[in-house]
Amino acid sequence: MDAMHGFLGAWDPNHRPTIYATADGGFTWASSTLPDPPGFVTEAGGFALRAGLVKGFGKTLLIPAWGMPDGAQMETEYIFRSVDGGATWAYLATPGYGSNNVTLVTESRWLKLFNNQSALETTDVGRTWHSYPSDYQDAAGVPSIFVFGDPLVGYGTVRGAIQRTIDGGLHWALIKTPGVNQPG
Repeated sequence: MDAMHGFLGAWDPNHRPTIYATADGGFTWASSTLPDPPGFVTEAGGFALRAGLVKGFGKTLLIPAWGMPDGAQMETEYIFRSVDGGATWAYLATPGYGSNNVTLVTESRWLKLFNNQSALETTDVGRTWHSYPSDYQDAAGVPSIFVFGDPLVGYGTVRGAIQRTIDGGLHWALIKTPGVNQPG
C-alpha cells in the first residue's frame, strides 16, 4: 500500500484465512479473519478459502479468496471488503468460478482476462458482467496473473513473460522481462 502500510493474506486447509496488517512498516502486525461467504462453510480437511492479494482503493480494501464449496465441481471465487483498515472484513461478491480469476482495477471495475483475447468486465462490483474487447493473449495454457497500479496501467505475467496495458486492459504489449535475455 505504502511504506508504512501493508497486508499479507495467509491460509491453511483447516481454518478461515487470516489477513495480517501493518501500519508501522512491518514492525508489528495485527490479524483479522475473513468470514465464510454465503454457501461456504470452512471445515477441517481442506474445505477452506485461500486468500489472494489485498488491493487498496482509498479507505476501501478488497481481497479475493477462493475455495471449493462442499459438493461443488470447481472452485468458487469470492471478494471481501474492509472499510476499517483491515480490522474487519465482510463478504462483497461472488464473481464466478475459478481461482484468482478476477483482477481488481478500481473499487467497482473488475476484469476477468483470459489468454485467448477474450475478457469480461464489471463496473458494478460484480453484480453484472459483459464482454470486454481486450486483446490480451498468451500461449501458456495456464492463467496469467494481473495487477493494476491505477485504472489505466496494468501488468500481466505468466511463465516469465510480462505484458503491459496503458489503457485499462484494452490493449496489451509484451515488455522485456528484467534479468532475462530475449531475442531481438
